[in-house]
Amino acid sequence: MPVPVSMPISRAEVARHVAAWVLAIVISVVPWIALRFVPVEVNKWSSIYIGGALGGLALELLLGRGRVELPAPSVASAAEQRHDERRPLGPLLDLGFLARVASSGLAATALLLVYHAMVDHTSTIIAFNKVADDPSTFGWAIFVGASSPAIWTASQQLVKSRVDALTAANKAELHQQRQLLQHAHAQLATVASGTSAPAAAIAGAPTAANKKTSTDLAAVNRAYGILEAGLR
Repeated sequence: MPVPVSMPISRAEVARHVAAWVLAIVISVVPWIALRFVPVEVNKWSSIYIGGALGGLALELLLGRGRVELPAPSVASAAEQRHDERRPLGPLLDLGFLARVASSGLAATALLLVYHAMVDHTSTIIAFNKVADDPSTFGWAIFVGASSPAIWTASQQLVKSRVDALTAANKAELHQQRQLLQHAHAQLATVASGTSAPAAAIAGAPTAANKKTSTDLAAVNRAYGILEAGLR
């Protein structure tokens, strides 16, 4: 049975693999460094980032049944490029399991910070630091990190539903205003067409009432056009 011969890997391909590993490690470590060493008032919450990262690693192991995806160069398919808003796409690197580690750590830190900020007894920095030192908070960070995909999806759906509701309310208000302007436009058009042309000709110039009617009609037409553009 012939033994398959492996093709030699070019230096450029090796460089891309190394770059993927380096970038993945940097992206995973930078948030912890920022929380730990940047002079902010929640430095002790860097341990919570580690807890969330461990939860993300656990999720990766569960989903892959013990296997993890390593950082490597990546190429977007034609379907992915059509639905990617970052077009045109440049060189891509897949961060592998370290992408989930970083996103889970950030999700755990952000969610627990916001949650405890809404609680009255954590209104001071000292109280925040005590919460970060609590072992149960570290446990919650692992749980939140493992649940981070569901958390990100729920957050996106919440924001999307809010935006959709505001858009629908705005369109309904614009539609109502459009109907009111259509009614006003019809009334002004009727008043303008019912003006006595011979009387205006005898006077030698349009009356003040006719001038005001024409001005109102022009203003309504402009507002009507703006609303139509907004409803499209």
